Amino acid sequence: MMYRIFLIVFSFSTYGQLSDEKIKVEDFNRDTVNDTLKIGRGYVQIINGKTKEKHELSDYGCFCDIKDVVTISKELDKIENRLFLEAMKKELLPEHRSKPDASLEWMIKGAFLNAKLNDNAFFSHIYDPKVPWNNRNYRNINNYYIDIKGDTLRRLQTSFYNDNEQVDINTKGFFGVLCS
Repeated sequence: MMYRIFLIVFSFSTYGQLSDEKIKVEDFNRDTVNDTLKIGRGYVQIINGKTKEKHELSDYGCFCDIKDVVTISKELDKIENRLFLEAMKKELLPEHRSKPDASLEWMIKGAFLNAKLNDNAFFSHIYDPKVPWNNRNYRNINNYYIDIKGDTLRRLQTSFYNDNEQVDINTKGFFGVLCS
């Protein structure tokens, strides 16, 4: 008898670990109709209670990544959806900073200042970001993100993912460093 109870409890706890989604129901855009915010591992989705429109943000990637690029859809970037975007950022993204630290600055400049090597068996690119190296005053940083758009977003998105992928120059997004 005790054995059966253990199996039932174990199977419920295992299921709970696999379905790691939280749901918040609240009027996020202040239109007097409750909206639904679904929070999962690496994504958030909001459903407009009035129109049933769905918007998503995702930072899906490898757990080993030290950086991430998150893009905002044109629909989510509209003024009428700004409160949705703010609610989603609060759940998905780490702390916001107005400017990057030296490590993130190195990655950004490296996306602009690099050369592709054609006939090298060992290396595909040379990166020369021209950021002074700091040998003193090392400070451990926490996860954070900065706002990016335009050519910076396009370069970071394509340099980290797919060289052939085209990102619209008007797209906005976030670039973050992941330390933990």
